[in-house]
Amino acid sequence: MLNAFLADAPLRSAFSSHGIPVMAIKANSRATAVFCLLLLSLLPTAFGQAAEICGRPIAGRVEILRDQSVIGTFAVALADSPRDREQGLMDCPVLAPGTGMRFVYPDARRRVFWMKNTLIELAIVFISNERRIAAIAHGEPGSLEHIYSPGDIACVLEINFAESRFLNIGDRVRWNPIRSESSTPP
Repeated sequence: MLNAFLADAPLRSAFSSHGIPVMAIKANSRATAVFCLLLLSLLPTAFGQAAEICGRPIAGRVEILRDQSVIGTFAVALADSPRDREQGLMDCPVLAPGTGMRFVYPDARRRVFWMKNTLIELAIVFISNERRIAAIAHGEPGSLEHIYSPGDIACVLEINFAESRFLNIGDRVRWNPIRSESSTPP
């Protein structure tokens, strides 16, 4: 069992949200505590994917394909209700590599995102109705600037910005749900 003592309430909450008991690792500084949290966030990927992403259950996997080859796979939580889409990844202290959030809308329209209360640098991947990457936007933590889709979009993928470097406009996107859902786009 991992024991942790952290004076910082958001970090304590972050450890708890990852199922890590908070009791006795004495962190000499906030930087040490953040490093420990980031290191611990990698454990789920080392021992099989976490069952949750920022407190939400994993709903499936998004695969990115180029020339019939899978070039990336992301375990994702689903934001398919107005409340979930509004909350997104706000207040999420860390997003483990290979994970993200899939936003699904009931219709294709121009979408607007912002990064208010978002603590991590994100790539906002706009997915066309043809299930291809239409645009990749850089979401800077805490920014209030609006980030617009390039056109009518019904699906968006948010991932760690660093993981977007291998994605290209036009790459195909495939959705593999874990549980049964109503019919949704990619």
